Amino acid sequence: MHEIQFAVIGPNFIKSENILITMKIILVTGIPQVDRGVLIEIVMKRLNMPQKDLVFVDFDDISDIMKSVTKGKDLTIKQISEMIDRMNDEFEKAVIKAMKKCDGVLVINCSLTLNTEVGLFPVLSKEFFESFSPELIILVEGFPPELTNKESEMKALERHQDINRTYAFSYSAFSHSVIDRLRAKKGRADDAARSITVLIRSVVTG
Repeated sequence: MHEIQFAVIGPNFIKSENILITMKIILVTGIPQVDRGVLIEIVMKRLNMPQKDLVFVDFDDISDIMKSVTKGKDLTIKQISEMIDRMNDEFEKAVIKAMKKCDGVLVINCSLTLNTEVGLFPVLSKEFFESFSPELIILVEGFPPELTNKESEMKALERHQDINRTYAFSYSAFSHSVIDRLRAKKGRADDAARSITVLIRSVVTG
């Protein structure tokens, strides 16, 4: 249990507010080619917990800025950086809104890095991990040969996953998070969901 302070910024005001974090936070992340949102929806049904005890925020699905960054053409590095800064603000507000509804475990689905036409960019900031201190980071990976038949794309996907691992382990040092990594085979969503269910249940009962 710990307390964080954040600022709500409006046209004519800055309101500072403290929030006491009493719930446990789990971050589920990975490459966008693996549909983590679908996996977590399966997990939520399996756990079948009261709504306030288990809350799910699918930031990858709700963020229009994230979609603009990944699909954008002719964006400069500065433009992408500014969009990601706005996305971090959007993300923090979504998490804090969900926290106010949660008494147990908050599960967040969000990419660690985004692949753009000028390279990979980190999404979540060091400050997020320091402030929110996820109990567990679940890194969901795919098998590149199942996701594409082009060798160049396979190498790019493997590189993306390698970088995600590096970021996950680096960030965990700031939040003292436990990290678990699993591979989701194409067409075997139930198997991956079963593994995620076990991990989340261990946090719920821990």
